[in-house]
Amino acid sequence: MSRKKLVAAALLVTAAGTAFALSELASSPGKHAVRSTPEFLTSKLGASQPTASLVRTPAPHVTVKVDRHGLTVADSAGAVGLAAVTVGA
Repeated sequence: MSRKKLVAAALLVTAAGTAFALSELASSPGKHAVRSTPEFLTSKLGASQPTASLVRTPAPHVTVKVDRHGLTVADSAGAVGLAAVTVGA
C-alpha cells in the first residue's frame, strides 16, 4: 500500500471512531440518569411528592436562625447549631 492510501485509511478510521464516540456520548444518559428512589428511603420518608412545595415552615415553637456565623435551630428544650471554622466570601 502506498503511504497516501495508508494515511487516508488512518484518517478515515479515526474520523469514524470519533463520530461513533460522539454519537454514543450524545445519546447515552450516563451516570446522570434518573433512578427510582431506594426502598429504604421510601419506607422511612414516604413516597416522593413532586408537586409539594420546597419551602418549609418550622413548627410554631421552633426558631431557625441563619447568619454569617452559621445555623441555629432552637425550641424550649434547647438548641443545636452549626458553625463554619473558616468564613469565605
